[in-house]
Amino acid sequence: MIGEILLDKSGRIINLNTSISGYNPPKEIADFIAQIKKDYQIGIDNLIRAYSEFGSEGLSALLVAERDKKAFNSYELPTSEDEDEKWRWKGIRPITRNKIISIAGHFIATMLFPNIFAQNEQDEEDKDAASLMKDLILWNIENSNYKISYLFGIVAALVNPVAYLEVEFAEIIREIKEKNAQGKITIREAIDELMSGFKLHNVPMDEILFDNPYEYEFQKQRFIGRRRFISYDDAKARFGKDDNWEYVKPGIRVVFDVPTQTFYDVLDESNPTLVEWFIYYNRNEDSEVNFINGVYLGEDNIQANLIKHRRVSKDLKNKPILIPVYKYLKFGYSPIDEKRFYFYKSAVNELGPQQRLVDRMWQMVMDGTFLEVIPPLAVIGNQVIGSNIFYPGAITTFKDRETTINPLRVGSNLTTGYNAMVTAEQDLNATGRTPNLPAQSGTTAFEVSQEIQQSRIQLGVFGAMMAEMVNQLGLLMIDVILQHQTVGDIEEITAGEAKLKYKKFLLPNQKEQGKNVTKVIELSDEEFNGSMDESLEILQQEGGMDADKRIYKVNPSLFRRMKFLVSVNPDQLIPKNEIFDKALKLETYDRLIQNPFVDQEAVTRDFLVETYAKGESAKYMRKEIGMLPPETPGRSSTTAGTRPGNLVSQITGNSRLAELIRS
Repeated sequence: MIGEILLDKSGRIINLNTSISGYNPPKEIADFIAQIKKDYQIGIDNLIRAYSEFGSEGLSALLVAERDKKAFNSYELPTSEDEDEKWRWKGIRPITRNKIISIAGHFIATMLFPNIFAQNEQDEEDKDAASLMKDLILWNIENSNYKISYLFGIVAALVNPVAYLEVEFAEIIREIKEKNAQGKITIREAIDELMSGFKLHNVPMDEILFDNPYEYEFQKQRFIGRRRFISYDDAKARFGKDDNWEYVKPGIRVVFDVPTQTFYDVLDESNPTLVEWFIYYNRNEDSEVNFINGVYLGEDNIQANLIKHRRVSKDLKNKPILIPVYKYLKFGYSPIDEKRFYFYKSAVNELGPQQRLVDRMWQMVMDGTFLEVIPPLAVIGNQVIGSNIFYPGAITTFKDRETTINPLRVGSNLTTGYNAMVTAEQDLNATGRTPNLPAQSGTTAFEVSQEIQQSRIQLGVFGAMMAEMVNQLGLLMIDVILQHQTVGDIEEITAGEAKLKYKKFLLPNQKEQGKNVTKVIELSDEEFNGSMDESLEILQQEGGMDADKRIYKVNPSLFRRMKFLVSVNPDQLIPKNEIFDKALKLETYDRLIQNPFVDQEAVTRDFLVETYAKGESAKYMRKEIGMLPPETPGRSSTTAGTRPGNLVSQITGNSRLAELIRS
């Protein structure tokens, strides 16, 4: 997209491997390209400029990312070529990498899930619509690459000064070969179900260009762009039918020289087989357009290049309208200032100073140990002695009787260095602390709760950042569902007659009152009035009262009119220890089961049976509750002879009951 064309006084090209391009679009498109080229340069400058916010060194975002990636990957400097320095230890302590993996493991163990609220056209809460949207989001999570992208997104936020995710709804059309009975090959187009549908992509930080480094809110950026390199064949599969594709050539960039209003072909020797794919987005102008190696692949009318990802909103007359939204979201580990700077401080960057100190002390201690185990020797006398005589069983005769060999003890005080390294390592481990669970033998419930609370404090900021990320992700997923998945496809019934066909969503293994059920969401244009006949018909389709199937019939037109809000609770991010959680439920059961003001059936199902038979507690519950058997005075209904107040301590501590629960 960018490049400088040098001309002499007569207007001849000075640049080598440069010629006038055959691509020459109309002036309106050329002016549009000139503006995008200017924004492209702004985005590149924002990535490579130095920022004081990154420290006194004034590094750029790309340099900070490169340094922190080396720390995360436990990068070791190569061995010196100098013979006098080659022996020195270059190894490092992988504390930062282990810390990042530990934090990522804890956050992925309890994946955040957005809570959905729905309002109808009268601004009244609609819990049924909210529950349905939550089920559709869950369906997309289970039927996409959400979980693995979520994991890599967490790692990216912990390592880089900014992380990005992209929400996309893809419909990939493939040409499929078919062989008939006569052996003739025919070509048919079909939707690739494996590659189509909702997708969540991790985006490298150096691929996103943006307008203002001092605007924190991503959606408020005047423009953004995504720049990446793909193979020529992949680009041809995507854009080969465009009228301007003939001007796209691998290894050739088309550069627009604004002063002369001329397009030039420039040889790109660094990427002879790849092409640059740049997508430009501008929310203010509602513009989205693709470029391949600088060639414009948009509409002839530049006003028709609308942003594809849109969100349901209302115009000034309170009528529904789709507004443009960037389909990317940004997030990071912790803020740098008062919500002004675009980038974040990564966990690796936060651990960096202490990690470098630990590495330096580790190298010094190891060098000192080498010197102590195999000390350097000082030869006093006229005898010349080579290092090749020092091996087990060697016998050497000295001609000079005055020659002596003395070891140089230069590594004798290793304890000081080791203690300094241990102290620095302890400070390093105290940052970004994760809960050390399950508890060791003898740990009390109070100590377990304190461990969890300390972790919640240490990781609270990142938890809030992740909660905000999931909030934005939930909104983008809702956009995809309303814009693509609740819209029917035209299906021809007979000649000249067609109807809309909607997708059916199946969610197996959903828990409902202690029972695993399969939810079926059917979209239909039929009107539902909630009559008894309709309810009986649906109940019959489910298979009766005791069936493990639930059918939900939804009118998509009415569903799309709802206003959906998203909220996320960051406290969900600190995972509960299974043993500790089980103990709390059993103790809660002991306290509630004897209370006459609670539903004893629900308490027994949720706090006792469900603890041991998740999703299957319904089959263990009585269908009809008769007289309960009398209890022995002084004995609890769950663990005879155990005081309720001590149950948590015994299960998380050192007791036979704890061993039984763990097993």
